[in-house]
Amino acid sequence: MAIETWCCGGRHIQLLLLVLCVIIEQGLQQAFRVSIYLVQVKNPNNVTLFDDPFRQVIESWNNEQKAIVTNSRIVLVFLSSAVSGFLTLKINLKWFLLVIMAALTCIVYVSPQITVYGDFDYVLATVIVMSFLHGLIDPVLVALLARWTPRTELGRTVPLAFTVNFIAESCMFLLYNFLERAAASWVSLFYLMGNTGILWCVAWFTFGSQNPDRCFYVSLREKNFILSNMMVSSLHKKLSIPWSMILKSPQFYGVLLAHICFQWMYRLMFNTGFFQSFAFSQGVGYTFSTYIGYFSALFLIPFVQIGVGLVGDLIVKRSKYPARYVRKTFNSIAFWGGSVFLLLCCYDGTSLLFDIVVASCFGQLSSAAYQGVHLTYFDMDRAYSGFIYGLVQFFALIPLAYVNSIFPAFMKTLAVASPELNDRFDIIWFSGSYLLFFGNFFYVIMADDESRPIIPCSSN
Repeated sequence: MAIETWCCGGRHIQLLLLVLCVIIEQGLQQAFRVSIYLVQVKNPNNVTLFDDPFRQVIESWNNEQKAIVTNSRIVLVFLSSAVSGFLTLKINLKWFLLVIMAALTCIVYVSPQITVYGDFDYVLATVIVMSFLHGLIDPVLVALLARWTPRTELGRTVPLAFTVNFIAESCMFLLYNFLERAAASWVSLFYLMGNTGILWCVAWFTFGSQNPDRCFYVSLREKNFILSNMMVSSLHKKLSIPWSMILKSPQFYGVLLAHICFQWMYRLMFNTGFFQSFAFSQGVGYTFSTYIGYFSALFLIPFVQIGVGLVGDLIVKRSKYPARYVRKTFNSIAFWGGSVFLLLCCYDGTSLLFDIVVASCFGQLSSAAYQGVHLTYFDMDRAYSGFIYGLVQFFALIPLAYVNSIFPAFMKTLAVASPELNDRFDIIWFSGSYLLFFGNFFYVIMADDESRPIIPCSSN
């Protein structure tokens, strides 16, 4: 039964390619963010302090402009998620993902020139286009995982694919430390990430596949194993959208409300500069030790989630308890545990170490939601998994489209100690905590598993 073992099968090559896709895509997205932080550090031992044009432009921006560029990477994600979810039903997923990554790679290559020879508006437009492309990735990722992952491996596969971005961010800040001391220009970061994007595109073109039936190196035995352990109608035909069935499903609304409550604080913490702004308002400065401490703590999240997922998969495989019990247990740990740690952020006079511990604990606990609500997208006709995920993401991320308008006061105080803003930060912490607390109720009461799916196979 070699095909049932972890890390030895064609599906694991696909998972590796998707994991690398997430890591490289995050690196492409983070290039501007890292370059902005790099400019802020005043290190007398830095041998790259010559005034290259790219550095001069970044330094000419005020704090609000830097924060806008940092946060705009999620502005259009809500819109592109809906577009991507719809397209997962209509076009070939292999070519779709390849085009997205190729477009991101090309943009990263030309970003230094846009920064140097264009004004701030051109840079902002570039980042917003990248945010749109970023939003296309997740629904495609869900659709591909739905076609390749047996139900007894979901608990370790899906969380790994969605939390590996923490590894990417940690690696980016190791590059940050290298470039701070290197003799090359700082724009080399963009070219380095662009090169990795090209290498991934070549690997995906060669070995990537939309589903097991069309993969040349997957054995017949493994194909049968995968397809016999998932609920799917067809992986080859274009599908119509059963709107009536979706809108009448209580489970859809349970997943939708839980997802909205989850994404608000999770994205705010880990996809914007909000937490960094909070730390800076407490008097924390731009230092390498600050960032490496923060991202080193987050680096462990994917590895912990794999271990947790192995436990969940083992329980599901033994069929002692229904899958919905496992999902709801992990979701309760994620939402209610994360809610508690958000409340701890409201304490005044805490140290940097305390803030990092709280943020990393929130990341670990809230990431357990990938064992809960996020697995519900696979407890249905999997041909529709990417579409339902994109639809839910559309509603969940609308509030974050206004992140640059909601938090102007926070953005203006980047790197400025402003204890008087504590009350404003507390409002956000409380909002995230209460949303997580009540969001879990919606999921526990309304959500189910494949015994009562949002879209059953018989609907096609």
